[in-house]
Amino acid sequence: MSADRLKELLRTSPLSNAEAALLALDDDAVVSFTGNRVRCEALRDTYSVRSRILARKSSDHAKQLQRSVDEFVRLLDDHLDRYASFASIRPKEAEHSFDLYLTDGLEALLGCLRVVSKSDVCEERWAELWGRD
Repeated sequence: MSADRLKELLRTSPLSNAEAALLALDDDAVVSFTGNRVRCEALRDTYSVRSRILARKSSDHAKQLQRSVDEFVRLLDDHLDRYASFASIRPKEAEHSFDLYLTDGLEALLGCLRVVSKSDVCEERWAELWGRD
């Protein structure tokens, strides 16, 4: 996948995190692509459960992640018989990254999740991100 194609998909995407991911990409963020393919139906089942778990959390981070997950699940519904691939955008000097899910033929961006890895932040920051619920 080319960075130009990824930029095009982000530029035309209605997903709530697409603009921020595009800005990071334009600012020389690190982009990685995996060769992994996963059935969209399996992703929908997994992320539907994650959405329900996130709905019980009250932190701003959890709310924004749930919004992104819900967008992802809705788009997956139109592609259940297809496969999706994965890319990641890691902005410079940021604690977060953007996890992107794309249809196998790169026709569509299905998900753009702003995530923080527990291994990238201290325990106090992790607790702050997720709150006490």
